[in-house]
Amino acid sequence: MTTTSITSALGVGAGIDTAKLVSDLISAQFDGKAKALADQDSALTARISAVSALKSGISSFSTSLNSLLASGMLMTQPVSSDTGIVTSSALAGAHLGNFAAEVEVRQLAAGQLLTSAPVAAGRTAPVGTGSLTFTFGAASWADTAMTGFAADPDRAPVTIAIGSDNNSLAGIAQAINAANIGVTATIVAGEGGASLSLKGPTGAAMAFTVDVAETPGDEGLAALAFNPGAAGMTLGRKAVDSIVAVDGIVAQRATNSIDDLIPGVQLNLIKAAAGTTVSLTAKRPTDAIGQAVNDFASAYNELKSLLKTDTDPKTGMLNGDPAVRAMAQRLATLTSTQLLANVPAGAPKTLAEIGVRTNRDGTLSVDSAALNKALANWPDVVEAMFNPSQTSASPLLSVTSAPGKTALGTYAVTDVVAAAGDQPASGMIAGKPATAIGDLLYAAADSAAAGLVLKVSGNVTATTVSIDLGLGALMEQLAAQITSKTDGLGASTDRYTRQRAALADRQDELQTRQDQAREQMTRQFASMDARVAAYKATQSFLEQQVKIWTNANGN
Repeated sequence: MTTTSITSALGVGAGIDTAKLVSDLISAQFDGKAKALADQDSALTARISAVSALKSGISSFSTSLNSLLASGMLMTQPVSSDTGIVTSSALAGAHLGNFAAEVEVRQLAAGQLLTSAPVAAGRTAPVGTGSLTFTFGAASWADTAMTGFAADPDRAPVTIAIGSDNNSLAGIAQAINAANIGVTATIVAGEGGASLSLKGPTGAAMAFTVDVAETPGDEGLAALAFNPGAAGMTLGRKAVDSIVAVDGIVAQRATNSIDDLIPGVQLNLIKAAAGTTVSLTAKRPTDAIGQAVNDFASAYNELKSLLKTDTDPKTGMLNGDPAVRAMAQRLATLTSTQLLANVPAGAPKTLAEIGVRTNRDGTLSVDSAALNKALANWPDVVEAMFNPSQTSASPLLSVTSAPGKTALGTYAVTDVVAAAGDQPASGMIAGKPATAIGDLLYAAADSAAAGLVLKVSGNVTATTVSIDLGLGALMEQLAAQITSKTDGLGASTDRYTRQRAALADRQDELQTRQDQAREQMTRQFASMDARVAAYKATQSFLEQQVKIWTNANGN
């Protein structure tokens, strides 16, 4: 406020526009520096924005491709001749090739269904207190009665207390559902009143009994009992397994969704139709792969165009950025990178070998004739190029690590001993002792198979595990490297952000110096102006005195 009042008074004594003079002097001293800092800030902001666009571009590229792969559109799919009886789909990493199978659904898996007698007074009326004990196991049946029951020794019975605060059908249903034991309780309103419905998990081994302990003097819960000795509730459906025949071989499973009968195929049983055979055949994704290759080239070219703009020697915001340069180098090797570990002699292993050409300007184009030839001659190999695969030659070992965590290759696994009691599994992966946690073996971090995790279900003397990256896993791996905060685009963003923060500090410092200089200069000119005003006052006084003296002498 003091500086403002002084500034507004400047020039009164001297007759000079010293306020403008101060402003001009400050501008001459600081405007150039301020503009230079502002230009640097704009450049850093533009770099951060450009890096973000590249990060978004590579991440979207990878995510879009993997979403397409996850949809199963680029995998050979089993096709059912009657989807009203059974549907099917390929499991992740499956290579079905010329798959064919005959399936007969003889029985659907079902969960036990019990219904209580209706309570005329409704869902909130008290029905008694005490406890309900649920025990799971295998039952024998005669029509609608449970004639025998063998409790599951590995699953303890669960007792649910029923007190005065939850002794209605609604309260009992809520208590059963809250116990989270796999039994779903609902209230059904019928003509005679409200009934409690209990539905158990599917499978013959998931039958259950309901034992009741009543509170003396507040009886009534016995109406909800169900076991071989008491049948307060009515059996609406037995707990049974599904029964399915695949190529004439009969199998039973606890669910209607089965993924361990046909390698690489999930069956979803829809309806029992004993005596009806449903054919499953393979449908190759030839057209979808052809379209995916062209879409891949187009997406790559869009990213390449963005890179070209950002690295232009004259106008590029990121010209000289090491992470961007590394990104361009990594992308340039994409079509020549081997995607499969083991393929037949003469089969393609890279995108370049199926017709994805690199043009002189670095963009990609697709040789349709070469692509069609590869799809015709090597359909399984081309399909595998897109879909990551991790396979163990032993059924006693399964790969549980995520695709892309382990480098492409075939790795030896030896001397595997399964976990027993408190003793974890043990074994060698790629020639080095694996780290064990329970039944899982982790490849040593300094081994060729780093990142590989195997689940052990039995002893194995020697076997191999093959890792095929597929384009999806390669792109995910590439995106992680390119956007890395250690040496990728993430590191560039952090560096430019730190530089911008330091620049903001310099701008604040310059503003402080400018304010101090303005205040100091304003005070100096104010002091000068005051002196000039005093001199002018003295001059005026002297001029008046001279005039008086002159007039006096003239008289």
